[in-house]
Amino acid sequence: MSEISTSPGALTAPASPSVATSKSAVISPSAATIQKIQRERKLYAAVYAVLLIGTVLTVAMYYVHFDAVWQMVAVALLIAATKAAFVVAVFMHLWHGQRDIYRIMFFTSIFVAALLGFLTYSLFSLPGSGHYLR
Repeated sequence: MSEISTSPGALTAPASPSVATSKSAVISPSAATIQKIQRERKLYAAVYAVLLIGTVLTVAMYYVHFDAVWQMVAVALLIAATKAAFVVAVFMHLWHGQRDIYRIMFFTSIFVAALLGFLTYSLFSLPGSGHYLR
């Protein structure tokens, strides 16, 4: 019966699965693996903090008086977009994505902003509504 390694703390396994040994299989993570796990925990804690702060800001926004509805909508969309960006970047693994993904996201956001701009312009320049952009 041969073992893979005999050093303490290393993975030990029997030569065939049908033969059992008295030693148990022990896997010792490397220092790099431990550091990677700690970085991931810090990243998840940061996302949790951003989501918590975003939720507090969303609730606090209810108690703030805005002069116009569009101001309230703009602040709410900014908070929601920030929260969504953190979730997408971390949990959908776009944090270390390729350049093509960033290019597609950039042009999509430009397109959506242009559509929202055209919508806003058309709503405020309707005849008879009393709201004209000058």
